[in-house]
Amino acid sequence: MLGLTASPEAILRRVGEAHDRPLLSGGDRHAQLATLLVARESAYAQADWRVDTTELEPEAAADRLVAWLDEQGAIPSREGGGEAGDPPGLDAAGSPLEVEVPLTGGAYRILVGAGLLGRVGHHLGRLGLGGRAVVVTDQGVPAQHVEAVLGGLRASGIGAEVIRIPAGEAAKGLDQLARLYHSSHRQS
Repeated sequence: MLGLTASPEAILRRVGEAHDRPLLSGGDRHAQLATLLVARESAYAQADWRVDTTELEPEAAADRLVAWLDEQGAIPSREGGGEAGDPPGLDAAGSPLEVEVPLTGGAYRILVGAGLLGRVGHHLGRLGLGGRAVVVTDQGVPAQHVEAVLGGLRASGIGAEVIRIPAGEAAKGLDQLARLYHSSHRQS
């Protein structure tokens, strides 16, 4: 697990006054962010690698990330078979970076890139998945992101339903999982 940290001041400077951060909407943004960082610290502390990006430019943070991934043997692959000279993990068409995240007893892959929400159906199809999907989102996720996922699924012929759960850490438990199971079962 990777962890990028920064001071609350740096985070607020980076997100600016944008209103697409539901957890920072309304009220004192600095206080909301400080509360959020404290609530998440135990999860962030579990990261295998952490770097404070407060004083780093994005390119320097990315360089450190790539170096760490290389040390871990999780070198990003070229999804589209890029050429020499292309940015790491990207082909000439700008295919997303595919990163393998190592875990004890296994690993999983993630895709990093622009516009992936609208292409989720395509990527699921490449994995042999299709038919029907349930999109689980919390109430704080902006509607345009949910609509991008739904559009990407439907464009690939995948039927989709949305289940919204409460925002926040309290919704991440077995009780909520049971509600999701029963809700998705009723929708099938």
